[in-house]
Amino acid sequence: MKLRIIIIVFAALCMGCGAVIGADTDPGFLPGDSVLLGEGVSDIFEKGGILMWPILLCSIIALSFILERFVTLRRSVIFPKKLYIKIRETAREGKVAAAITLCEGSRSSFAKLLNACLRRAEAPGFEMETALEEAGSRELYDLRKNGRPLAVIADVSPLLGLMGTVLGMIKAFEVVAKTGALGRTELLAEGIGEALVTTAAGLSVAIPAMIAHQYFRAKAEGLMRTMEDASIEILVELRKHKKNG
Repeated sequence: MKLRIIIIVFAALCMGCGAVIGADTDPGFLPGDSVLLGEGVSDIFEKGGILMWPILLCSIIALSFILERFVTLRRSVIFPKKLYIKIRETAREGKVAAAITLCEGSRSSFAKLLNACLRRAEAPGFEMETALEEAGSRELYDLRKNGRPLAVIADVSPLLGLMGTVLGMIKAFEVVAKTGALGRTELLAEGIGEALVTTAAGLSVAIPAMIAHQYFRAKAEGLMRTMEDASIEILVELRKHKKNG
């Protein structure tokens, strides 16, 4: 299921980038087949106007952050299962110092989360649970941090497209006002074409960026729940040993 989502988002963004730069240059391509494709790169940018460049930049940035999120939010990186097993076995023996050493030897989010709890193992009451909650909030923020640019791009890209639409329509009305071309649609084509191209380009970048943002947000929250559950298990093992000892 996850692989399908990855493929869909990646393909959608690539289609968006292709739409922005006019990847299809087949001379036999019919104009009615697509709004954006069928022309060369220079033709598309000339028709779309100057706002096509920031939209293209948004698509490149979005693709970069999507690839970064796929690499960073891997379960094996965030929640190493071998580390969890080792620390759980150590906790069953009540070796808090050894468990802390294991956490300090790992750069994973799970190790940072658990390390904050274990350092309060000797404190009375529910200090470890409090530390878990505090550290969990910080780690969740860090896991979500690099996904926020995708949300910004999803918001900005349609606005850039809308601005291009407004500028294109202004150009079209200027043609009408200056040349009296109300009944001559070929003279209005440039302005209207710019309006349509920028709108479609902005949406083609924004939609996959928003899908990717929501997917990575949900994945970060799922990983955090997994780490919290595993940490609670370890805290329970420590308390059992302390009670029995």
